[in-house]
Amino acid sequence: MPSVILGEQRKVWIHIPNSNGGNQNTGKERYPVIYLLDGDANFNSVVSLTEFMSNADLCPPMIVVGILHPARMTDLTFGTDKEMPGIVGKGEIFMRYIEKELMPYIESNYPTASYKIFIGHSVGGLTVVNTLIHHPYLFNAYVSLDGALWWNNQQIVTEAKDDSSK
Repeated sequence: MPSVILGEQRKVWIHIPNSNGGNQNTGKERYPVIYLLDGDANFNSVVSLTEFMSNADLCPPMIVVGILHPARMTDLTFGTDKEMPGIVGKGEIFMRYIEKELMPYIESNYPTASYKIFIGHSVGGLTVVNTLIHHPYLFNAYVSLDGALWWNNQQIVTEAKDDSSK
């Protein structure tokens, strides 16, 4: 899909629950949405888990949106780095794309419920924590798996401490 904010085409993989027949527009059921960073590495595992768990009545069926990154360090880091100027630190722009372009697209084209989950691993987990701290209204649940909280001299840890003192 094209992104004006990012100035490029972006790929996303979308899974509609098997209980819906894999068809986005059948029935009246609405589904929570998982927004998954590093979709190319994690999509199949998360889809398998959600299908297994929903078949066992442990969670509702869910739409999974796997977000692919042509330059994951650009998308998933914040702040500046003297060793990699211009390559890293555009996470806020990337999150603007998710909020202003990707989420509205998914909500207008798929049978979504209002409940949204954000999942990321490593620097994707850093992005999840950063979003929880600075944009807590975007998602209902945040899952950071082995988040790279060490990034940029633990900048996000310092920001979380500063934010908690308010």
